[in-house]
Amino acid sequence: MPQTQPRFSGGMMCNNGRREIGGALLLALVATIAGWPAAVKAQREDETLRSGEKISTRTLQPPLALQNVATTLRTMGRADLASRLIRDYGTAKVRLGDPGSRATTSPPIIVPLVTNRRDNIMTLDKKQLTTQCDTKGTDRNAVTDGTLGWALTVVHEYVHMEQDNPTQTARFENAGWREAVHENQSWMRSVMSKVSEAERMPNSAAKVARLRELSRQLELLRVVHQATINDLKEEIAAGHVGAGQEWPTIEAGTSADLNGVVASANTLVAANIKNTRDTIARIERELAGTAAGARSKPAPSQKPQPAPPPKAELPALQTAGRWVLETKPIYTRPADAATVTGIVTTSTGFRGTVAMNDGPSELWATFTPPPSSLKPGEVLTIDLSTNYDIQIDISTYHGWGIHKKRALNNGARSATVSERLALPMPPYERRNNETVDITIDAQVRGGWWMAYWQYVYKWEPTAP
Repeated sequence: MPQTQPRFSGGMMCNNGRREIGGALLLALVATIAGWPAAVKAQREDETLRSGEKISTRTLQPPLALQNVATTLRTMGRADLASRLIRDYGTAKVRLGDPGSRATTSPPIIVPLVTNRRDNIMTLDKKQLTTQCDTKGTDRNAVTDGTLGWALTVVHEYVHMEQDNPTQTARFENAGWREAVHENQSWMRSVMSKVSEAERMPNSAAKVARLRELSRQLELLRVVHQATINDLKEEIAAGHVGAGQEWPTIEAGTSADLNGVVASANTLVAANIKNTRDTIARIERELAGTAAGARSKPAPSQKPQPAPPPKAELPALQTAGRWVLETKPIYTRPADAATVTGIVTTSTGFRGTVAMNDGPSELWATFTPPPSSLKPGEVLTIDLSTNYDIQIDISTYHGWGIHKKRALNNGARSATVSERLALPMPPYERRNNETVDITIDAQVRGGWWMAYWQYVYKWEPTAP
C-alpha cells in the first residue's frame, strides 16, 4: 500500500508492504526461488566503512548511501545495528529497490501459518536513499538530516524484521514508531552528554570545532524528531497507528500528548544549543585575547601591569557527600495478547511467555538493584542475567559520558547469559548552575514488547 513521501527528507514514513495471494501464487513462488541465487550472489571483498571497521565476509558491496547510514548509526551509538545493516545487505535480507514507499518489510510471499520473521526482507527506496544519503564530494563523515532520517527508518524497520507477517496496521506499527521515537530521543540525550565531555577539554580551536559539530548534530536531531512526530500524527489519523497511546519523551518518561512531546524536546535542545554557543563565544574571546597578548608584549622600558585575579572556574567538584537513589515508575509498552502472555514485571526484571518461531518460550531478564546510596569513588556494580536480551545504560548529561552493557542470548533460550557493569561513582559536579544527576536506564526491547526501568542518583552533600 504505497504512501506519499514525507514532507521532510529526515522523516521516516514507511509501510509494511504485503503481496496478496491469488491464482499466480505458484508462479510467484517459483520465480522467487529461481531468482534467489542471483540476489545473494556476491564476491569476497574487504570493505572499510568510514569508521575504519573492516568487513571481511562474503557480501554484496553496500553502496555509499547505505554506508553513510551505517556510519550515522555508529556515530549515534548503534554500532550493533550498523553492523547488522551491512551484513543483512550482503545476504540480501536488506535490499534497495522501488517498494512503493520509503521502506517496506515483509516476507517475499505472504503464506499464513507458513512464513515467519526469518523470511522477512527489508526493502529501502533506492532513489530516495541515494538522493538523501549519497554524500559524494562532501565530508563523508558528516551526519546529515538525510542519514539521520534513514537511520531511524532502519530502526523502525528492524522492529518489523522481528515480527511475523508484518502489515501496516496498529498491531505492528505501534511498536515500530515507538522504537524510532525512543531512539531519536536517546540520541539527543547522548549528544548532550558528548557536549558536556567536550566542555571539559582544554580551550583550543579543536574544542570549538567539536562543540560546533555536536551542536549541529543536536539541532538536526531536533528537526528530525519533529518531522518524525508529524509523520506519526498522520499515521495515527490514517488508522495505521493506534490513537491515545503513551509515547516516549525526552525526559525518559511518557506522554499521550504528541505536541507536548515535541515541545519538551525543542525546549531542552534549544537551551543546550544556546549554552553551547555561549561557551564557544567565550572560548573564542579568550583565545583571541591570548593571541593578541602574545603579539603585544611590553617593551623592556615598560612596566608590565599585574594580571587580574583569575575568575572562579566552573564546574565545582564536591566529594563531601553521597549519591542517593531515586526510583522512577516502570514503563512498559503494551503487549500483543496473542504474542505475549503472563507478563510479570518487577523493579529489577521481567518474565513472560512469548510466541516464538519454534513455539512459546518463557523469556526472562533480571538485574541486581542499584545500591540505595554511594560515595564518590565507590563502585556501582550491576549484574545482568537473561535468556533473551537486556541492556543497561548509565549516564549524566554533564561530563561523565554514557556507559553501556548488554546481555544478549543468540542461542538456546534454556541458556543463561550474564554480564557485569562496574563503574566508580564520580564526585558531584555543578556546571553553570545546573544540577547534575546520574541516571541508570535498563531496558528489554523487542519487536513484540518493551520494558524500561530508570533509576536516578541525586547528590546529598554532607552537612558542614
